[in-house]
Parts: sequence; structure tokens; C-alpha cells
Amino acid sequence: MSKEQIAITLVGAIISGVLATIITLVINAKAEKKRRKQQLVDDIFGYKYQMTGSTLNALDINCQGLTRALNRVIIVFHDDPEVMKALDNLWLAINGENTKNN
Repeated sequence: MSKEQIAITLVGAIISGVLATIITLVINAKAEKKRRKQQLVDDIFGYKYQMTGSTLNALDINCQGLTRALNRVIIVFHDDPEVMKALDNLWLAINGENTKNN
């Protein structure tokens, strides 16, 4: 093999390795974002019983679970205006300031 062929082979190997790494990082970032959203939705639905006025909620050791999950919505869904608007409507409804459902 000539020096030119060796150089071309090495450059090709380096470029393919870098491209594979970049593609893997992008795919993993998207998968992680989706996983965080799914985990948050699981937490919200897991704690939805706390929205009732039951006295059992006061005895629940994780009584603040729903509040913590709803506070995470701002971080996880910051780039989705529909979710942010729905969260605003929920907080207004909880505070009694919004009586109509959107």
C-alpha cells in the first residue's frame, strides 16, 4: 500500500468514527428527553389521587409528590406552549381563579 492509500484509509476511519459518535449522541439526547417526559407523566398520573380532598392525603408520607411532579413540568416541557398553557390553566383552577375548562 502506498502512503496515500494509508492516509485515505485513516482519514476515512476517523471521519466515520466521529460521525458515528455524533449521531449516537444526538439519538441518545432525544431518547433521554423522551424518557424524562414519560417519567414525569408517570409521576403525575401516579399522584393524581392527591387532587381529591380526602383526609387520607394528609396521612400520606409522599403528600407532596403531585406538587413536585407538577413543578417539574416547567423544566421538562418548557419548549411546548400547549403544555405550559394547560399548566397555567390548572394552577388557576386549583386557586379558584379559573372556573371554565379549556
